Amino acid sequence: MDHFSYLIVLDDVDTLTTKGVDPGADFLFRALSRAKKRSKVLYTIRNAPSQSIHNSIEVPGLIGRDYDEFVNECIAKFNAPEPSQEFRESRLPLLSERRPLVIESIIALSRTAGGYSGADRLFTQNIGDDVRDYVFSREWDALPNGLERPLLAALADLNRPTSFDDLKIVLRAGDSAIRDSIAAVREMFLTIDDAGESTLFSLAGLTRSFVNSKKESLKLYPAVKERVRAFKRTAKIASPEVARLVATVRRYVPLRLSSHSSSDLRIALNLVRDPKLKLSVTEDPVFRALKGYVEASQTRVDLSEVREDFHYALQMKHEPEFEELTAWFDAEKSSNVVGEHLFSIMDAVTSGRRYSEDQKIGMVSRKATTAYHIAQQKLESSPDEALALMRLSILLHTKAFKHNALNGSPMTNISEKYALNTADQYFRIISSYRPWELFSEMKSLQNDTEGYLDPVAEALFAHIERLPLATLAKPEKSRIKNQARDTLSSGFRKEKWLDTTLTPRLEDQLKSFINRL
Repeated sequence: MDHFSYLIVLDDVDTLTTKGVDPGADFLFRALSRAKKRSKVLYTIRNAPSQSIHNSIEVPGLIGRDYDEFVNECIAKFNAPEPSQEFRESRLPLLSERRPLVIESIIALSRTAGGYSGADRLFTQNIGDDVRDYVFSREWDALPNGLERPLLAALADLNRPTSFDDLKIVLRAGDSAIRDSIAAVREMFLTIDDAGESTLFSLAGLTRSFVNSKKESLKLYPAVKERVRAFKRTAKIASPEVARLVATVRRYVPLRLSSHSSSDLRIALNLVRDPKLKLSVTEDPVFRALKGYVEASQTRVDLSEVREDFHYALQMKHEPEFEELTAWFDAEKSSNVVGEHLFSIMDAVTSGRRYSEDQKIGMVSRKATTAYHIAQQKLESSPDEALALMRLSILLHTKAFKHNALNGSPMTNISEKYALNTADQYFRIISSYRPWELFSEMKSLQNDTEGYLDPVAEALFAHIERLPLATLAKPEKSRIKNQARDTLSSGFRKEKWLDTTLTPRLEDQLKSFINRL
């Protein structure tokens, strides 16, 4: 090395590293760094390098001219027939994933299989097993004993492009564990589509065939298999075994009753916690919603377990019975911790397909009240967040008011009162330090609400009268006047008001107010 410059190629160095054998990289580096002549080392590896990343070049599967030339070389080498244009351009790339070894194997097989359709059939069925094992086994065996293989098994069973969030649901793992697993398998196994809003992961046909041949030996596969099956089922479909268990449990804790005896609750709890239950039952979202309901109905509630059961059922696209979600709601309320879990319950009902309009509006009202209470807690520590929650509460109360008024509900007066009181406090806070926003908010609420704004108008009337104009500085008065004019010129949309006489009153009130400034 002192006399000549060399190019040293270590081809397929993973053959050593995946078996834990040192390929001598450190020795070569020291030898070359001491030599008088400059030499270079080229490593070829299957996976992304863990070092010298900036000096690495990714060689993708054969495409374009490289692919065509390689196919021609294989045809000539094996004296194989010329494939049809359709097979060459569509089927062969799909079968081989454009991997050179697989391309040449299929072309060679065409000589003894009666052509390319026979080669396709034989390779797909069993002849291709040896090739698939050669291509993937080394990397499969070298994977860590974490979620990497279960992740590949889940993608094989899902058999469609799958998002990161869906993988989290099926594998029941956190973000970091899923990310680490994807990083470990992406180079050799994954097909990644990141053209849309979210990245999608899948297995190409050759890879999926290999994973299918290996997945049954995985310790975690039975659970993964049942979760995938449950995830793919539609919301109302459950296995006969689950249906029988649900019917048995509901004999002790029927949904039509708001309370149950302690003995019946104990029997129901033992049924849903039976350690002998099969995975096909315990991983079913219908069962998990039932289990959450039984646990939420107990005298002493383990909220963490209730939440886990219901979140699992919802993530699996199941819509639990309204009474089941109500039991969860009541358990959360009893804990005196008002927060995100209550919103999850209410959003599940309002966005669900199986719930009645009255049930949805009932949850809208509850969400409005919850948002208001959280806002009260956050007024000192996070005033901006508190105002946003209070505004949300107004929008939801006005939506409930509209529904109740149009349907002649006895709840109409209550929802009107809640909307008025919330708007009154909201305007009071705003007028104390940004009084001009009283008018822009009226305009904004009109654009955002799905309900009737009559109670909000009453609150606005009161606060306009209370504005301390005599103590305001001239710039503030000018700003208030401009905002009031802008709101007046924008007009009031008739469909946002139950009382048709309110909009003329609002216009007259604004005109009178502007003249006083």
